[in-house]
Amino acid sequence: MPNSSEECVMSSSMAKCTGLHYIIDPEGPTVGGHNVFHVTVMVMIGFTVVCLSMCPFGLYYWANDVTQCIFLLITIVNFSFGCFKAFTLVRHSDDICRCLDVTRFDFSSGAIMSDPDSARFFRKCRDASSTFTGWFAASSHFVLLVWTLLPFVVVGKGVEINNRDGSTSYYHFNPYNMYFLVSSETYNRLHLVFHLVEWAFGLCFVLIMVAFDTFMVTLCVAITCQMRGIGNAYSKLGHDRCATASNVCSDGGIESNKSNNEYLRDLKLIIKDHQAVLGKMNDFYKIVGPVILPQLIVASFTIIFVSFIITRNYFNGMLLTSTQSLKMCCFPIFFYQIYYTCHAFGNLSHQKNVMNFALYSSDWTQMEIKFKKLLLLAMQMHDANKLDMKLTDKLVINLELFTRVINMCYSIFSVLVNSQLKIADKQ
Repeated sequence: MPNSSEECVMSSSMAKCTGLHYIIDPEGPTVGGHNVFHVTVMVMIGFTVVCLSMCPFGLYYWANDVTQCIFLLITIVNFSFGCFKAFTLVRHSDDICRCLDVTRFDFSSGAIMSDPDSARFFRKCRDASSTFTGWFAASSHFVLLVWTLLPFVVVGKGVEINNRDGSTSYYHFNPYNMYFLVSSETYNRLHLVFHLVEWAFGLCFVLIMVAFDTFMVTLCVAITCQMRGIGNAYSKLGHDRCATASNVCSDGGIESNKSNNEYLRDLKLIIKDHQAVLGKMNDFYKIVGPVILPQLIVASFTIIFVSFIITRNYFNGMLLTSTQSLKMCCFPIFFYQIYYTCHAFGNLSHQKNVMNFALYSSDWTQMEIKFKKLLLLAMQMHDANKLDMKLTDKLVINLELFTRVINMCYSIFSVLVNSQLKIADKQ
């Protein structure tokens, strides 16, 4: 992993704060031949699975309480997906560490590093990556803090839940009010213990979500930056010829301050860099590919049903300032999750797709035949790598997809609300 935050897109200090550095560090401390932090992550996964294993019983015993059942279902889906992300980080830790090489500015050749436009764009990408990482980590931990402190700040009679047998139980407000196979009396008597357990449960989820999404977005930004630098290098090939040159070569080219062999050498170096970046991009997509579709589905599912819970509680006379409603108001972070996923991969796909135009923008018309043939091969190589993050053969992940997903969420939410209104009218 790169060491200097001044020379790479990913901030090493932020990577350490999120825990990503320690998970992927091949030289980290070991116990019994296993990375200590890998063991820690697996313990976090085990703890989360144990807590989640009791939630299906809650779905059964609280079947008459629609709000609590939906909230439990949201918890099960999101935290199960968090375990999948955690397992992905551990399983591919070595691959992730190798992929992070592409975040270094000196990953490419000197021709790209010496370009002032590429250097400025690199600094811009580094600032964007640091800003995203900082804000996303801060907002995620802020949501956890709000959920943790609300039960102490807002005083009320607790969570009223309609049991399957028709009785009503009151539970003390806690971060998630999960089902723990105990009676409401036991839960209320030991509510501080369960509060601590639920806080640790939420902390595991936040740490993994921040670490994985930091890696995912940072790699998208870094590869976009490298592609932009390579594109600039392609487009400037041959345009540094002396304007005053008057000697014409036998093949139609113009004599310049560089020989044809030097231009050919530069092209080979840029193609080599291009191949290296495409290789890192392919490895990156293999790691995050299985995660992207579930992430969009889970975030959309959460937005729809959290919005439905808030609306349903409002129709049932619950104030929007109640503890349950305030807890639900954290759902905009899932909008942000869908947005930055679509935005990051959309920028990466766009930068990759404009590469052939950069190749064509070079001064290839004045070059010798060897240069032209090699440039054509570079175009064919680029076209052969159909590396786009897609949900289907035609559905590419970009901001257009973000609009489609939000429209779909609104449509499903409208159907649920209208159904609820019809049920209320019949009663």
